[in-house]
Amino acid sequence: MADSVALLLRKVNAGAVHPLRHLVLREGRPFEESIFSGDEDLSTLHFAAYDLNGKVCAVVSFFEREHPSLSSPRSYQLRGMASHPELRGRGCAKALLQWSEEELLSKYGCRLIWCNARQRATGFYESQSYVLEADPFEIEGIGLHYRMHKYLKP
Repeated sequence: MADSVALLLRKVNAGAVHPLRHLVLREGRPFEESIFSGDEDLSTLHFAAYDLNGKVCAVVSFFEREHPSLSSPRSYQLRGMASHPELRGRGCAKALLQWSEEELLSKYGCRLIWCNARQRATGFYESQSYVLEADPFEIEGIGLHYRMHKYLKP
């Protein structure tokens, strides 16, 4: 792994996550596709990692949503996790995800996080204790995904 980056981790507004989401997750597609339904909901949480020069290194959003088949007092769907291509492998996404999970648990009472992970990202989530649930499925125009989840423990 390359050298890690010193980071500032923050809760941000939806507009702060859209540019990196677009660059990484919707490259070559209209910018509007990086704006997700529910981004502006009061219960939706957006987090970003910045380097010490103010560059956005990684972003993630959490939508308060029940898991389709697992039960939990409070669950959030992780969406739009993106790490800047120039900084991949330097711990930005890992640090942001771990910090975000602590925030969700301590400030928002979250007990379950779930996501529809791109096939190429499943190894990253598994390294962070997310569990692969079932067979893959296709999201049209985006690619192969797997549902994954993680229970948070106080």
